Amino acid sequence: LLAVACLSIAAKVEETSVPPSIELQVGDPKFMFEARTIQRMELLVLDTLNWKMNAVTPCSFLDYSLKKLSDSHTNKSLSNTTKVVNKSMQLILCTFRGIDFLEFKPSEIAVAIA
Repeated sequence: LLAVACLSIAAKVEETSVPPSIELQVGDPKFMFEARTIQRMELLVLDTLNWKMNAVTPCSFLDYSLKKLSDSHTNKSLSNTTKVVNKSMQLILCTFRGIDFLEFKPSEIAVAIA
């Protein structure tokens, strides 16, 4: 039930067209849940998370870090700024592949990359 509720919440957050709850359930028919039961579990999950659904990643801090670390007196071209952001994003994506980076906070990774 918890897994189905979490899938349902994720679909509601990410998808433009949310699949019916019956489509989120697979496997043994004895573990099929009514939409109302799933909805109650969704509310319990959301309440437990204090309705905080946004993941905090290094990308959340990248713009702020780049602005703080850049020289405010220098006029950088838009293309140069775009290159810096793109390169920073590539580096952040590389950190997601390494388990060693899990020990660092997302803000620490963003500042290190910026």
